Amino acid sequence: MTVMLEPRDGGAILGETFRIYRRNCLRLWAITAIVTVILGALNFAMAYAAYGGDPYDFEGGVSIPMLWLFTLLTVAGSIVGWPLMAGALVHAVSEQHFAAPVGIGRAYSFAWRRLGNLIVAAILYAGGTFLLMITFIGIPFAIYLTVRWVFCIHAVLLEGLGPVEALSRSWSLVGGRWWRTFGIVLLAWVVTAVIGAVLALAAWWAPYGVMMLVSVVGGIIATPILVTAVTLLYYDTRLKKETYSLNALAYELGIEPGRAAA
Repeated sequence: MTVMLEPRDGGAILGETFRIYRRNCLRLWAITAIVTVILGALNFAMAYAAYGGDPYDFEGGVSIPMLWLFTLLTVAGSIVGWPLMAGALVHAVSEQHFAAPVGIGRAYSFAWRRLGNLIVAAILYAGGTFLLMITFIGIPFAIYLTVRWVFCIHAVLLEGLGPVEALSRSWSLVGGRWWRTFGIVLLAWVVTAVIGAVLALAAWWAPYGVMMLVSVVGGIIATPILVTAVTLLYYDTRLKKETYSLNALAYELGIEPGRAAA
């Protein structure tokens, strides 16, 4: 079933998000799990090194060398893993416009070719907003920038832009549509946050290892929802602000034009 590329209101974007998610959830979960499980394991190993396996036992022995090792691995894994996973999810969602089954290897291969720019764009995005967020007075500006730059990963992955160009491109696309973008992204984020909160509450009294596992499962389930919604909003914004079509999307994905719907 081909997903049409057409202008939508916020409700239609969220509705299409869940239709894509429902049809492809297993493969979207698999794409997310590849990174999330590895990072979850590194986080658990870091906690084990710091607290002897029990973060509530403050008298547990601390292995400083192992703590540093797993901390560095976790940070490095996050810097590489999250942009790579986000790019793979964007590619997987994009292919749904051509009735293509989600290809896990194909999605990661596409994102891998742009990994350097994805990483730098993600660092600029997260770093810029975080530095503002840690100061009380900067929080409103951080929220504003978070929305203005929300399409930077898409601009890198699909439009082939460099990191700074991608931030500028996202800024331009969101211009004049900040509140609409904010509202739709916020609704999608609330859905993912609720899923995580429900799972966290269910495992509240469980051992730490179980809580870590539940957190990983929550990320696997929820992350594709948010990425799908933002990706559909990105297409909708381009449709309404400039000339954009399935043929243009096919070109960006490297898909034969004949596969684009009329």
